[in-house]
Amino acid sequence: MIDISVFSHTLEDLWNQKITPHEAEKQLRQLLYEDLEFAKIDHHRALRKGFPEVVFCQGKTQDQIITILKKMSEQYPNLLATRVQSHQFKPIQKEIPDIQYHPTAR
Repeated sequence: MIDISVFSHTLEDLWNQKITPHEAEKQLRQLLYEDLEFAKIDHHRALRKGFPEVVFCQGKTQDQIITILKKMSEQYPNLLATRVQSHQFKPIQKEIPDIQYHPTAR
């Protein structure tokens, strides 16, 4: 879910001239989409659909998967990642201990 306090703080900081309009725009855009260069996280999807974006892991490196999941877990307690290879799971679990893996799921 989008953190409405970030929205409020951004507007307050803009009003108090603590940030420029350009900085405010950048912060507000990140409430909708966050560009990680190798992936774009759709933060607005949770509002539109009731569940955050599903992470399609096929073709991504372990580091990319970890980065995406860590970023998303800052805002969402429950995530779904698909097409994770069994050899990728242990390194991911070291970084995100409460993650679960279901080998039969596709």
